[in-house]
Amino acid sequence: KQWYQRRVAITAGGIRELVAKVFMDLWFTERHDESRDGLIKRVVSITETVAASPDQNCEWFTLLLNQYLKPGDENTTEKDEEQRTRITSQAQKMVNCLVDSVLKLENFSADNPSNSTRLVSCLHTIYLFAEAMPHIVARHATTLHPYLNMKCSQHSDYLVLYHVTRFGTHRVRYF
Repeated sequence: KQWYQRRVAITAGGIRELVAKVFMDLWFTERHDESRDGLIKRVVSITETVAASPDQNCEWFTLLLNQYLKPGDENTTEKDEEQRTRITSQAQKMVNCLVDSVLKLENFSADNPSNSTRLVSCLHTIYLFAEAMPHIVARHATTLHPYLNMKCSQHSDYLVLYHVTRFGTHRVRYF
């Protein structure tokens, strides 16, 4: 019985590592021939995945980012540091793209409820990046700050305010 439990634990750990590697390769591997549209497609994929998560519980995404972006120790190789730098660079581009999307969606969210949902999903994804890497989101604080003064009339307005305030807590902790 013990060997079976140990085998299941090893298999589960191996599966988690494989899934993490697949998502990292899918979302964060830099493609040299990629256009802005390719980056947008990856950002949309992440945002839709976050939006589809049950109860918006995306701890897995933060754990994924932390797994690949944790600071190095004495066992860290130069290859690990290069990978960390590449992933951080890709994450920065994605956050920039998300903030651009928020600004575009803000103008159209009142007209279309699906745009309101996308706006909330973008802000939630920005928050998740802030939770894992506050330094790459910090420069956008002034852009997102005006949302703290918005008048809430719909449920989506409250969700926007909720995610912006959560983002602010990570930014404040960083500085």
